[in-house]
Amino acid sequence: MLNRRTYLACLMSLGATVFHCLGGVAHAAVASPTTAPEPAVSSHNSAVSAAVVSPTIDRDLWSEMRTRFQLTVADRGPIEQQARAIASSQAGVQINLQHASRYMFYILQEVAARDMPSEMALIPFLESGFNPKSKSGLQPAGLWGLMPIASKSLNLSANFFSDDRRDILLSTQAALNLLQTLYAQFGDWRLALIAYNWGPGNVVSVLRRQQALKLPLDYDHLHFPKVIQAYVSKLMAWRELIADPERYKVSLPLLAYQPYFVEVAATHNIDINIAADLAEISVADFLYLNPSFNKPLIRGTADHKILLPVTQVDVFLTNYLTHQERFSAWQTLIVSQAQRPEDLAKTHNVSVGKLYEMNPLARGAQIRAGSSIFIPEPIKK
Repeated sequence: MLNRRTYLACLMSLGATVFHCLGGVAHAAVASPTTAPEPAVSSHNSAVSAAVVSPTIDRDLWSEMRTRFQLTVADRGPIEQQARAIASSQAGVQINLQHASRYMFYILQEVAARDMPSEMALIPFLESGFNPKSKSGLQPAGLWGLMPIASKSLNLSANFFSDDRRDILLSTQAALNLLQTLYAQFGDWRLALIAYNWGPGNVVSVLRRQQALKLPLDYDHLHFPKVIQAYVSKLMAWRELIADPERYKVSLPLLAYQPYFVEVAATHNIDINIAADLAEISVADFLYLNPSFNKPLIRGTADHKILLPVTQVDVFLTNYLTHQERFSAWQTLIVSQAQRPEDLAKTHNVSVGKLYEMNPLARGAQIRAGSSIFIPEPIKK
């Protein structure tokens, strides 16, 4: 544990904090401001040093990805057609690639650690365009397009304050776990992709029908609905754009093979806008890395963490340690006796609308005694 003086001295002498990473994510902890804040650095496998702040392109991310491509498909016609269709909208391609640049190193590291084909790291292009805040009428969410029913089986929670399906780390782990399970079931990554998109039960039905007809059971001899088959074709099309960008006149962003973000644990309540200010980034950029939060408040619990650009972590920790104002516009109130939200609001001279905005309260129901409620902090005069 580094005390305040030691840490600030390190900043002054080194100019950058040395972090360590596990699976491409660096870690640092932020303690409660009720006492003197004491950021701590946890130690894991491989180091992320000051060199990360001023990146070099000694190892290119796209080259690393290409070396791990493994999938093949016999019928290349649909893949070529999809690749040209995607490349025809260069503006759309660049938006997708810009989004992907935030997350691709982490995902590729996780895929490699599991010895999976690097094509699996391309799935978010199909599911969300690598935009974790994208929404669809079918209710999938996050980078990986996880449905509510799937999230339950993957141990992803969703509540009033956050949705794990949009959490960059948790959703990636869950999606890769699911893909590994599907690969173990079908023995073919291409069938795992189909099952990920269409459901394993449907793939089983196709295999049983093929078996009943005494026809080959390998992927290239199976017949799926065109819209389902197109899922693999689209993923392989993105592979083609990355494998041979010049052929499709695609400009890949220059990305070093090193972490983009850092994981910081905050053990107290902090507002999203204040966290963004401390890191000196926009709220929009903060939410691209922390899209799981539904409310403007990040609750202070042992397992709540935030992601920050690795280039901004020293700035964040320095500003955090010298921050003299409150970290949140909200305080926690333990309700002493059962009462209506309207009565509680009147007692504490706050807007009842604010109570409903920041607490999972049912209209017309009483708040039970012992409940924790967020109410606005009184404004100091």
